[in-house]
Amino acid sequence: MPEKIEQCQPTDIADTVKKLWEDFDKLYAIIKSKKPFADDAENKAKKWITDCVSLQAKCDGYQPDNVTPYLHIMSLHMGEVIRKHGALYRFSCQEKKNDAKKTFLRVATSGMLLKIS
Repeated sequence: MPEKIEQCQPTDIADTVKKLWEDFDKLYAIIKSKKPFADDAENKAKKWITDCVSLQAKCDGYQPDNVTPYLHIMSLHMGEVIRKHGALYRFSCQEKKNDAKKTFLRVATSGMLLKIS
């Protein structure tokens, strides 16, 4: 994805947006890591948000109001969670796991898995 940024972003911010994607990839690697460093995660996450919002004067879509709750949690609470629980990998894809459980329960309770005579 980052290699195609130049095609869809104004040229004056394309390099910065490309770096944002590369830095986000590094943050995601921290989330998937089994032994992350809390301070490193916290600093990188805060810097990522700061870098992202710094583009607000140059391009729409980078305003502080566009920081989602997930990004807020990542930037302000990820280090704390790593310190408390040791790693985040077990929490990644949690929504996907929840969706799979809901689907299974819906099918199971609808009688599709039960042979009803």
